[in-house]
Amino acid sequence: MADYEKMYAVLCAGVSEVLDEMEGKEECREYFRRLKELLNRAEDIYIETAE
Repeated sequence: MADYEKMYAVLCAGVSEVLDEMEGKEECREYFRRLKELLNRAEDIYIETAE
């Protein structure tokens, strides 16, 4: 069976690293905003549904 918790952790950690690199770069502003919003939504879902 797939380990969704591990997949979530790997994906979110990677996205967070990329966001750190993108932050403050004018040409990345919209992508940064969208990815940050999605990362926050994923985190909220994880917290709400964690056992």
